[in-house]
Amino acid sequence: MDLNAHFRVDEYGFFLYWACEGRDTIVIDLVQVWEARPAGLPKDGRVLFELEQRGPRETLEERTIWMTHGIWRNGLNDLLKNTKLRHISYSTCLLKNWRYLCLSLNDRRKIPIKNIVKMFASGKSDKMVQKCLSDLGLSGDKVCVLLLHMDEA
Repeated sequence: MDLNAHFRVDEYGFFLYWACEGRDTIVIDLVQVWEARPAGLPKDGRVLFELEQRGPRETLEERTIWMTHGIWRNGLNDLLKNTKLRHISYSTCLLKNWRYLCLSLNDRRKIPIKNIVKMFASGKSDKMVQKCLSDLGLSGDKVCVLLLHMDEA
């Protein structure tokens, strides 16, 4: 991870995301976040030294957090997380998917076709999804974010 990365939560509170220069944006669904707590010190001495050298006046413990996430925790999340997040309306689900696509940009600030295919494939053949995108005129290497603008009603 880049030490200069700026972490943000999207305006609807669905995702935590960050972008490192020259790399794709990394997006984490906050439903999958298990825990966020004050951090201890990194075990890798090189990482610890680098963080201490680049840091502001606060101590390393004051400016770092540990975050545990992952889809493998779904069994426990069903018990511990708010069930309203699991049973959202269709319009909220559509909004969440739209936000994910708009946040998951590549280094050229475009939405990769693979993200669209992954979102809509859901067990179906990727070729079928790619054909549908081609029929819509979205079959290139990348899709411009401006093409996927959704007006808020």
